Amino acid sequence: MKYPSFSFWKAAAPALAIAAIALLPLTPVSAQVTMTWNPGGAGVGSGNWSLNPGDTNWNNGSANVTWTTTSTSGVADKAVFGGADGTAGQYVVTLSSNVSVGTIPALNFQSSGYIIQASNNQTISFSSTYVNETVNVSAGKTAEIGSKVTLAFNQTTEVNGGGTLNVSGRLQQNTNNGFVISGNSTLNFLAGGSGLVQGSWQVGSTTDAGRFSQLIVSGGNVTMNQNGSNLVLANVSGLTSAANLTISSGSLLMTGTTSTAGIRFASTTGNASTNMTGVVNLDGGTLQTNRFFEGSATGNISSTVNFNGGILKLGNNATTTNYLGVDNAIVKAGGARIDTNGQSLSLSNNFTEDPLSTGGGFEKRGAGTLTLTAVNGFTGNTTVTEGTLVLSSTGSVASSTLGFGVKDATNGLLTVQNAGFSFSGNLTLDLATVTVSSGSWTLFNGAEFGAGDLNLADLTSNLVGLSFSNSSGVWSGTDLSSRTWTFTEDSGVLQVVPEPTTWALVGLGLGATLFFRRRKD
Repeated sequence: MKYPSFSFWKAAAPALAIAAIALLPLTPVSAQVTMTWNPGGAGVGSGNWSLNPGDTNWNNGSANVTWTTTSTSGVADKAVFGGADGTAGQYVVTLSSNVSVGTIPALNFQSSGYIIQASNNQTISFSSTYVNETVNVSAGKTAEIGSKVTLAFNQTTEVNGGGTLNVSGRLQQNTNNGFVISGNSTLNFLAGGSGLVQGSWQVGSTTDAGRFSQLIVSGGNVTMNQNGSNLVLANVSGLTSAANLTISSGSLLMTGTTSTAGIRFASTTGNASTNMTGVVNLDGGTLQTNRFFEGSATGNISSTVNFNGGILKLGNNATTTNYLGVDNAIVKAGGARIDTNGQSLSLSNNFTEDPLSTGGGFEKRGAGTLTLTAVNGFTGNTTVTEGTLVLSSTGSVASSTLGFGVKDATNGLLTVQNAGFSFSGNLTLDLATVTVSSGSWTLFNGAEFGAGDLNLADLTSNLVGLSFSNSSGVWSGTDLSSRTWTFTEDSGVLQVVPEPTTWALVGLGLGATLFFRRRKD
């Protein structure tokens, strides 16, 4: 038998390969599908989002089906929520399974009124297949990620579309790829909401020309824990853009230990055409960061921190050089509150007063030392609740009331280094937690503090029943626990002792004891 030659097989190989492939069984290739929320065929409304075959609330373009893809490494679909606008929380999407979403934007809210919530903890995972993992809320629309629902991101995360995404559940970034709020969008962490961002955070992207984006914390608690990561307001170069960070309740804690990282205004790329406005509003809650700084000195960058009752807490390794590197430090009616968190810091900023929101004052909180080196123009009380507040040789405050926190073993202290210091206003003391019956606390000291610097108009405290009277600069009063308090203006020292009658009774008791012992002998 004669077999085909080698040259025959060589020439026939391509055709035979094609024929072999044609004989293989056909395997369907999964494709990403745009799935539209369509409970009951109404195109809008409430319902269950789960893997249960009975929950056919998603329309794939031809029929209502069940959401099926669950693997973040597989092919995941895009979820679209549309229909007529509703009021906040009107359309309740109950998440009853852990699910995965995929194509950009993975979650797309085209109408207002939707809230995704759960009875038990559930997670919406974003497919790691995509470089950007996006939540889109259309302009003028509002949506909410509700209680017990976590959005879990694995790549660079973006909230865009120009609408508002409220979070009373959780946003969690599992890698350090960064988070972006762009295109006139607002991300708001409500009460009960939480967030974990492990990379840098941009409020306003590099392409946001003429746009305004916002990050708001209005009751939630957000953590940025990556060393070296910044929270950047309007990360633009050569463009006009604006961005705000507003905290009214809750907290935003930047817990990284890199002293050069913190809250940055604009890009680090210099461009003379940059026109950027960034504002941090501390209306309540707590903001912790290692520093504030502008990205580049080129262009027009306007940076402002409005102090209005919120606490600014130094980060775990705050920079000691130009910590508050902003153009404007403005004190509103809620006041400036700075917690030095056990560290020492010198501020050269002039804390100016908002002419439309006055009298907020200034409070030094936490252990550590804060030195003011500027002539500050705010009004209202200046209070040293904990630690030491230093008025340098050039530092001063314009307050008519000074306040001090006093505890059993610690107290607030004002150290005076300005030779021009004198005070003739009111002194107020927080004595509510003092339990000792005798003690001494130095409230004023420093190289430039001495006799005649204080000439108080009044001295008050928050102890019920305690009132002070003045006798030649020595203020004294007795509280309801029969403790006698004195404050001496020339020394700046506060003291408390048991009332003299108490000592007299003790003396009588000792005398009686000795008398009876002698009679017995």
